[in-house]
Amino acid sequence: MNVVNAHSLMIDSQKSCTRFFSAFSTDLRMQRRARLLLSSYQKTADRLTERS
Repeated sequence: MNVVNAHSLMIDSQKSCTRFFSAFSTDLRMQRRARLLLSSYQKTADRLTERS
């Protein structure tokens, strides 16, 4: 698996996690944590893409 495929796979899985927490969690802290997790994964994926 190359870096670009890994990047898109990681982002897709994190987006689905974020959608899950946003839809089913009434706990605002969990929703916020899911959004922060998504943004941290996005930054990591962007750094990996820049290196390749």
